[in-house]
Amino acid sequence: MIKGKSNSSNKQPLLVSFDGKFFDIAEFAPRHPGGEKVLQIAAGSDIGQFLGGEEELLGFIHKHSLGAYNILKRYSLDKQFKNDPLIDGQEPILFKIGELGERYWTWIHQPYDGAVRMFKSNFLEQLTRTKWWHGLHHKTPLDKDRLVFPPAAALIIVGFFYSFYRLLLPYPIFCCFGTGKLTGYIIYDLIHYYLHHGTPEANSKWHKRKIYHHNHHFKDSQSGFGISTTLWDHVFGTLGAVR
Repeated sequence: MIKGKSNSSNKQPLLVSFDGKFFDIAEFAPRHPGGEKVLQIAAGSDIGQFLGGEEELLGFIHKHSLGAYNILKRYSLDKQFKNDPLIDGQEPILFKIGELGERYWTWIHQPYDGAVRMFKSNFLEQLTRTKWWHGLHHKTPLDKDRLVFPPAAALIIVGFFYSFYRLLLPYPIFCCFGTGKLTGYIIYDLIHYYLHHGTPEANSKWHKRKIYHHNHHFKDSQSGFGISTTLWDHVFGTLGAVR
C-alpha cells in the first residue's frame, strides 16, 4: 500500500500511482463519474491499466479520455501541475474568455475539475450558480452548481415563449401544452443531474447512459448529445460510444 500525506486536511488519503508518480485523489473521489467505490478499490495501486481500459474494475472496462488524465494531474503529490491559465483561483473569468478567440471551442471542451467564478460581484455571481442552474457546464461538468441554464437568462427566454404561446393558443390548450413542456424539461434535467452525480449500479441501463453522456463531455463533444434518449443522435448521425 502506498503511503503519504493527503492534499485535503478533511479527508483520509486515497493514494494511487501512475507513470511513476503518486496522486492523492481523496478530494476528487466523490465527484468521480464512475463512482467513488471504484477509486477506493483501486487505492494503493498503479491505475495505468484501468485508465487505459486494459483491465476491468467492478466488471467493467473503460478507456479514459485525455481530459481524465489532465484532471488526475491536479492531484499529483509533487505539486508541479500548472492550472488552467484562464482560471486563476477565485478571479472572475467572464471578461477573460474573449481573449481566447478561436481557441474558445477547444478550451471549453477541456473539462476542469473544480469551480470557476464568472463575476467579481457576489450578487451577480450568485445569479449564475445554484444547484439546478448552469453556466460553463462543459468546462466544469463535475460542478453540481453548474448543471443547466442561468436563472436570470432563463427568465427572459421563458417569458418570451410564455407570451408567444399565450397569444398563439387557446387558454385550455396553452395550459396543457405549457404543463407538458415544463414537466418534460424538468424530467430531462433530473435525468441529466443523475447522469452526472448519481451512482447507478454497474452495467445497468443507467450506468451505460452515464458512460454515454460522460463520453460526450470527456472524449468527443461532437457526438453523444442525447441525455434521456439516443433517438436524435441516430437521426442526426451523432451516435456516441458506450465504452
